[in-house]
Amino acid sequence: MPITSGANTVFQVDENDPETWAWTNNTGTPWPAAQDFCITLPVRTDTTELSAWELELHFPLSPWDWDAPFNAQMTSQIYYSANYSLTPADDYETSGLVYMRPDTDMGEWASSTVTYTVAFCAQTGEPAYFPPGPDTYEITSLSVADSGGQARVTLVVTGVTWYFIGYTATFNLKDLLDQSLADGEITQAQYDAWLPTKIWYGPGASGATGADYNVTVTPYNVFNTYINEHVPILLQVTGSQYAVE
Repeated sequence: MPITSGANTVFQVDENDPETWAWTNNTGTPWPAAQDFCITLPVRTDTTELSAWELELHFPLSPWDWDAPFNAQMTSQIYYSANYSLTPADDYETSGLVYMRPDTDMGEWASSTVTYTVAFCAQTGEPAYFPPGPDTYEITSLSVADSGGQARVTLVVTGVTWYFIGYTATFNLKDLLDQSLADGEITQAQYDAWLPTKIWYGPGASGATGADYNVTVTPYNVFNTYINEHVPILLQVTGSQYAVE
């Protein structure tokens, strides 16, 4: 879990299901952004009297996305207006574990009957890139059509995770043309003309045909190379008539 309850602390949300927590990006839009988030977490403590709570922040996990060695610059990217403090664990440089606590009782403490809502925002690291799969993302739509005599490929990449991860959009040109020809969607002449395509350009992405006719499509904007389950990515590229080397 990216945030867990520390000493004397009881979450008032399902600690094992962070997708259900109140995440936004730093502009207030629901869900974390690719490299920032805000979070509100209601907590109580084990004591009948008001006392300090403790959160454990786990920097290696999404949506923190920081990598070891962990340093002070990373903790400086957490922002809050309340009376909190951040204390790195003794092994912070390798573990990325940080404790968040209220400094003193200035309205931030809680008890077994009094809830306090912790609120903070953070700038985060770069999401890690993953291969496609049922737990990451998949190309859920892939088609080819004629565009002025050249092949125009449209693909939709759909994510699975509630946080952003990096993706790679790769399709096999020969497989796509084989299926489209078999389905009667293109002619043999189009198949023969499009199979040697080497270079691909589009309004938001470009690509190149590599070994075994595999085409990797890369968005121009790096932030469009991240995906989550909430916003599918549509990419469209048109081929240029160059033979595969």
